[in-house]
Amino acid sequence: MKITKIAYYSFLALMISVVVVPKLSPIFIILLTLVWFSERCFAEKAKVLLKTPYLLILPFLFALFTLGLINSDDLSYGFEKLETRLSLLLLPIILPTLKSLNFAYKKRVFAKWFVYANIAVAIFCLLRAFVYYFYELCFLQNSTLEETDISANHFYYSALSDGIMHPGYLAMYVNTALILVLFDIRKTLSRNTKIRRIIQASFLVLFIVLLYSKAGVLCMLIVLFAYGVRLAILQKEWWMLPTTAFGLILLLLGMYFFVPNTKYRLNGVMQSFQIERLDPLSTESTQTRLHAWKASEVLIAEQPCFGHGTGDAMHVLRGKYLELGYIGAHTKDMNAHNEYFQTGIALGFLGIFTLMALFFWGFVVTISRRNFALGIWLLCSALVIYFESYLNTQAGVLFFAIFAPFLTLLKNGESTS
Repeated sequence: MKITKIAYYSFLALMISVVVVPKLSPIFIILLTLVWFSERCFAEKAKVLLKTPYLLILPFLFALFTLGLINSDDLSYGFEKLETRLSLLLLPIILPTLKSLNFAYKKRVFAKWFVYANIAVAIFCLLRAFVYYFYELCFLQNSTLEETDISANHFYYSALSDGIMHPGYLAMYVNTALILVLFDIRKTLSRNTKIRRIIQASFLVLFIVLLYSKAGVLCMLIVLFAYGVRLAILQKEWWMLPTTAFGLILLLLGMYFFVPNTKYRLNGVMQSFQIERLDPLSTESTQTRLHAWKASEVLIAEQPCFGHGTGDAMHVLRGKYLELGYIGAHTKDMNAHNEYFQTGIALGFLGIFTLMALFFWGFVVTISRRNFALGIWLLCSALVIYFESYLNTQAGVLFFAIFAPFLTLLKNGESTS
């Protein structure tokens, strides 16, 4: 009984801490690991894993990163990155086979508290922004200075999520919560419960808009569109198609005219994709990302089979920036800002193919089990890692290590939150 409680509260705490206090997450992973070993029954656990071989892709990718140390000169950096990625090995094995967790009966609770954790973080960030806003407003009114510089809009982008998580990563956690909320709105729910779900979803959408990660906003639009299409097709509610389209158009127009810097950022993106305007000295986010991609392509072409090694990936990338004259990207010490490229630099095409297998095989599982929540999450994840090196950071690693198995284990026709 004690072991069961430890497993339950450890995973519940993990689902909350991964958004609220990410630094505490490893503690709960360690507790789950200890419970897993204390259960023993390893032969039985192996049989369970063989029934869901898809979940072994992430541990296999971790094994490739481990082998990538053989091809590395900087073992210190390599072991540091292995430690960051350790959850890729542990959680996809532990979660499906941890008897004490009793996932089949408790998953609704875990999903619910994860959604609550995201809402709590959003409320905290917004309240903090209001406090800063009124503090600075009072300061301006009482200031004897003719000009007072206020450098940050606290309701927007990185200033909003400061101290919690990078807005791009936080937006994807909130998108996952949005998926869990939306795909739990069913005909069998009471009217009050449906209204509560809709309010939760609307609030999460607002928070994603304010976080204003470009990839996060794009994923949010995909989630909303997919939900509308799903309702229209599966529940024969065809009015949802024009309603969804009209709602998304209004949302985009609202963002364009009312969210700060939207016009500027869109113009910057369009200009950055015009090659003749690329500035190697620029530190603008889209331009430096394009420089990082070009440097990554060159490095992968140099070592296509086995890559440059887990420990040397960043070193060779920094060197390539200087070689190609991408001073802006070198100044910002940019990683590849694309997990496909980042993995390819370290492991070559085998690493890229393994990463792609996570999504292609995942879509097969989605279709066979009609697990729509998993399918939309996979689609968004496959997209977002094209713009960020997710497996290079703890927040990104935990995003995949927790939710790939969590959403895979959700059974068709059962509630997700």
